[in-house]
Amino acid sequence: MPRKSKVPAKWIRNANDRRAIERGCWFDEAAGAFTCEFIETLCRHSKGRWAKQPLKLLGWQRDDVIMPAFGWKRPDGTRRFRKIKVWVSKKNGKSTLAAAVGLYLLVGDDEQGAEIYTAATTRHQAGIVHREAINMVMQSPDLFKRLKINRVEGRISYEKTMSVYATMSSEPGGNDGNNPHGIIKDEIHLWKSRDTYEELEHGDCTRLQPIDFTISTAGVYDKTSIGWAEYQHAKSVLDGSLDDIETL
Repeated sequence: MPRKSKVPAKWIRNANDRRAIERGCWFDEAAGAFTCEFIETLCRHSKGRWAKQPLKLLGWQRDDVIMPAFGWKRPDGTRRFRKIKVWVSKKNGKSTLAAAVGLYLLVGDDEQGAEIYTAATTRHQAGIVHREAINMVMQSPDLFKRLKINRVEGRISYEKTMSVYATMSSEPGGNDGNNPHGIIKDEIHLWKSRDTYEELEHGDCTRLQPIDFTISTAGVYDKTSIGWAEYQHAKSVLDGSLDDIETL
């Protein structure tokens, strides 16, 4: 386990960060930087003028998402954050970032038998992020030689750890038996079924440090929706009014 150190001031953003420190959490700069390096070295763009070029994290992606998500640690050395919620307007690289996070969870954690899933309201929507992940692998020589792609089933396999990255059914009851190490929930503001949502919430209970990564378009107006509840929860975590040290 890395040697514990004080948390640099730049990573203390709100009351929940201070609560986390009081409860023994700490910050591992090297772990956060390792994830950033994995993404920027191994993950590549697949579209337009940036195709085949290494993915360069934007400032907010690095400092507001990846570094805190993978740098903050619990007293036992596992990741502090279990849930990551990203709300941002369209065309800001949400799908690309989510695909890169999925690939890191598949390979970078060295988790045996890891199951990584992309979930959305439809398999077509889930496929947007997942196709981006597949294309990243195809464009990256280092990932391509380590991973196997089954385009018919839409699965990415990492045989070294017997791990898989696939899309997940949005139908209630269709995910029994799954044991995810990571779930990418896409466009949560469109989700309708609370049964499916709650099913996914409890599917990772046997993993040591699972990540539930939610991405969605900012601007949610249906106050009866799952997305609205998630958005309000995220705001309360951010402003510190809700005591929740495991959600970023």
